[in-house]
Amino acid sequence: MLRNRGALDAYVAALRASITVLAVSDVATSPLWNALISETPSYEELSLDLGDLLRESNDLAGAIEVLRAVHEVAPLNAKICRSLADAQARNGMLAAALAVLDGLALHYRNTSNLDEMAVTLRQMSEMAPTNIKVKARLIDTYLQRGFVAEARAELLRRAELEERSGLIHETAISLERAADLGWSLGDHEETFKLYDQIIALEPEKVGHRHALVTLYLQDTRVAEAARHQRAIVDISLREERQHEAIAALHQVIGLTPDDLTAYYQLAELLGSIGEYGQAERVYRRIQFLSPDDAIAQAKATSMASLREETERKAAR
Repeated sequence: MLRNRGALDAYVAALRASITVLAVSDVATSPLWNALISETPSYEELSLDLGDLLRESNDLAGAIEVLRAVHEVAPLNAKICRSLADAQARNGMLAAALAVLDGLALHYRNTSNLDEMAVTLRQMSEMAPTNIKVKARLIDTYLQRGFVAEARAELLRRAELEERSGLIHETAISLERAADLGWSLGDHEETFKLYDQIIALEPEKVGHRHALVTLYLQDTRVAEAARHQRAIVDISLREERQHEAIAALHQVIGLTPDDLTAYYQLAELLGSIGEYGQAERVYRRIQFLSPDDAIAQAKATSMASLREETERKAAR
């Protein structure tokens, strides 16, 4: 950049004059340029030079005026778009800046140039660090390119923004996606920590716990899986979803086959919905595991009587 103010003003004036001349198509395409200066000057390049010079001089309004004009001529020129967007953002015109870059990002997406699309979206993200929609597009682009670690990092940043905005369900979704990506990267402990955050946000959502149970089992951590499976039972009972609770109890027993409390809970639930034969079989199982359990013996006898009575009524 020119240091002397007078020289700077003269250079700016020269660029403006050249751009004005080159705006006339007949002049711009004249073969005389090569004879005069050994090259054909470019309206776009000279405008970009002037715009950048004005930006560096903090004449943002002047830079925007010049760059807007050349942007109309070359709307997909990346250097022009980024220079114009930077000047607009610094001048407090964030929406306009994002619109310029969004047009460039869309062009890159349509031409399958995901690398440049990611660069453009990253610039947008830096300009608007709290813009959730921009981050969403950047995340998707990273995933399309196979940049899993980068996508995961952006998901965590987006989750922070969503939580600060009170978007709890959206926060949980972002964290769950980040956790799943972390699992694919082999970072199991971090994945479990993220699921703890998710469950703290939405403790009554059994879907999160089902996913976590699956991951714990893949990591051969049966005790932790059983703990969350029991939580699913409790949630299902609170919400009066007996059949889901019964299914979850079967899973608990599958994980911890000596858990007499789970057997008792399952038998009582089965009895409460009229499944007396199944309840009887569960009580018999408790008797097998604990031969001295008089309560299980009495319950089994009671369920057998109810089963027989139900069968008699059905046979009439």
